[in-house]
Amino acid sequence: METAASQCPTALSVKLAALREQWQEPPVPQYVFCAMDLDSDLARVGGPIRHIIERITGMATVIGSEIHEDNLQSAIIKKMRRIRGTRRCD
Repeated sequence: METAASQCPTALSVKLAALREQWQEPPVPQYVFCAMDLDSDLARVGGPIRHIIERITGMATVIGSEIHEDNLQSAIIKKMRRIRGTRRCD
């Protein structure tokens, strides 16, 4: 497909439609756990670091303040062990 094209070729459109119909959400979603200063502007939803990570990987980012469990440290460890494909950035 040409970069400047305004429409997908018919063959590509048909294949994309078939992919869309067959797509299944993963049974265990993957995400990137970011360890960063919770008071930093970088930690906010839509912050620049989170935005870049989400755009590049296609995965959601999670920081500690978004985990609402009594024992935060234990919850983080449990989530990191359970999720395969988690990448750590600190």
